[in-house]
Amino acid sequence: FLDLEEVRSRVADLPWVKSAVVERRLPDTLHVRLEEREPFVRWQNGGRTVLIDREGVILAKAVGGEFRHLRRLVGKGAPQQAAALFDLLQDDLALFARVATATRIRERRWDITFDNGVVVRLPEEGMRQAWHRFAELQASEGLLDKDIRGIDLRVPDRVILQLTPEAVQARDLPGKNT
Repeated sequence: FLDLEEVRSRVADLPWVKSAVVERRLPDTLHVRLEEREPFVRWQNGGRTVLIDREGVILAKAVGGEFRHLRRLVGKGAPQQAAALFDLLQDDLALFARVATATRIRERRWDITFDNGVVVRLPEEGMRQAWHRFAELQASEGLLDKDIRGIDLRVPDRVILQLTPEAVQARDLPGKNT
């Protein structure tokens, strides 16, 4: 007398369940097959951090230490765009491995923060070209290993570098040739 559709619906409504199939196998067995959602990133918005999957579905409202290995996503509207962004960033796996945080800016563009704190500002349009240009610069110049705080790629024909305060101070020392 069990309503299989009701059981399936209740199981499918659980946050970690992507899909569920419930079957009765006579004489006395209930078979449940689940497709589980996979944790993708930690999303920080409005002072809260939640765990989301690749589709932007919230899996857990309290994120424990076991998920600290996942990248962090910040900002309004970020979950809906995260999968496309991360697919693009994986065009260069060495750089992608160093990405710590992706921040959605005004629901239009991204800032990418690396494991050493350097922030790369990507443009709203032409993001893939800018990312490839950055990958080439990293390969040839090693920008992430220099005294740089930020790299702005929002102007198509320019790369704007922001030095660390220490690098600025070193450049301003009296008697130093510039």
